[in-house]
Amino acid sequence: MLLLSIVGCSANKAETSDNVVLVTQTENSNIKDSDMEDTDVTEQQSDDLTITSDKKTESDTEKSGKTMKLTLNGQEYNVTLNNNSTIDDILKLLPMTLKMQRYAGHEYYASLPETPTIQGVTTTSDIKAGGIYYWDGWNAFVINFEDTNIAPYKVVHVGDINGNIVSELDKSGDTITVNVQ
Repeated sequence: MLLLSIVGCSANKAETSDNVVLVTQTENSNIKDSDMEDTDVTEQQSDDLTITSDKKTESDTEKSGKTMKLTLNGQEYNVTLNNNSTIDDILKLLPMTLKMQRYAGHEYYASLPETPTIQGVTTTSDIKAGGIYYWDGWNAFVINFEDTNIAPYKVVHVGDINGNIVSELDKSGDTITVNVQ
């Protein structure tokens, strides 16, 4: 929930650590960081008020109860999936074997055989190690092994790998083969 109380006419700017909230507003506003959590990406403007909040919706970030399994170098890893239409489309492609390329020192990626939808799905630039993402720019299924911010690019957060795949990926070579079920 987002609560604002605005009075007066001078400009201010407020920022939070993970998601930037820019507020150009009048004096004496009352904004709590905790009120900004789990809100939609929004932008509102008037002559003396602009609010931009980059937050995920509750429906996109809740786990779906669906899982997938990755096998890398004989080791199995379970993935807890988020709940959105991109993931539903990816699940229809399973099982598949992906030859993944190391890229930018923080991820492995491979193109999917078909393009899932991203329409209406929340995207992010904040990438976490052990996360699986989908980037429509390369139709890419991506496994990250290092936290990073990829702005201005945005990806769909598919889910999170349960187990320590990060150290395995960090020491892997230029290519890996992953079975996805």
